[in-house]
Amino acid sequence: MAAIRKEQLTIDLDAETKARLLAAAEVKGVDVGSYCLDVLEREVMKDEPQAEEQAGKPYDFDSLFAFCDELLGGRKLSKTGLEYLDDARAIRAEQMKEW
Repeated sequence: MAAIRKEQLTIDLDAETKARLLAAAEVKGVDVGSYCLDVLEREVMKDEPQAEEQAGKPYDFDSLFAFCDELLGGRKLSKTGLEYLDDARAIRAEQMKEW
């Protein structure tokens, strides 16, 4: 059986969170790495249905550009994305004045 290739992940924690993590692992009687893997696995399993729902939706630039091309049907926009964003910000700023 081939060994599973593992990759390292580094996270930055404040001192209080690190202390809580160490204590929680100690209560469970496992090392911090095993504790984290267990917690991550449970959380990922809860989120997987949402991830499957997102499957096929654009998540990278190539997919996003292809999605936009499909959506626009080959038509070209009259402005750049930044120009549309500037317009939207101006409209929103006017709306916020009324609040």
